[in-house]
Amino acid sequence: MSEIARTYEYLAQRLSRKEPHLSSYALNKRAKILAFLRFLQKIDENTNLFEMLRIWNEEVGTAEGVMQLDALSQLGLRAGGTKVKVKVE
Repeated sequence: MSEIARTYEYLAQRLSRKEPHLSSYALNKRAKILAFLRFLQKIDENTNLFEMLRIWNEEVGTAEGVMQLDALSQLGLRAGGTKVKVKVE
C-alpha cells in the first residue's frame, strides 16, 4: 500500500500568512490599543478626515473582529503558517 501524506492547515493559519499583522490581535486583551497605535502610525498631518475615519474603522474593526473569533481560530492566527502533516496509509 502506498503512503499518502496529507497536510492539514486551518483557514485562520492561511489568513495569518496573508495578513501577518492579525496575529498580534489574536489572543490579546489589548488588541484595541494595538489597533489605535497602528492607526497613529498610518496617519500624518496631511491625512484628511475621511481617510482618517477609514483607517480608524479598518484597524479597530479588524481588531474587534479577531477578538470575537473562537479560541481555536485565534490560536490558528497566532500560530501562523505552521502545518500539520499526517501520514495516511
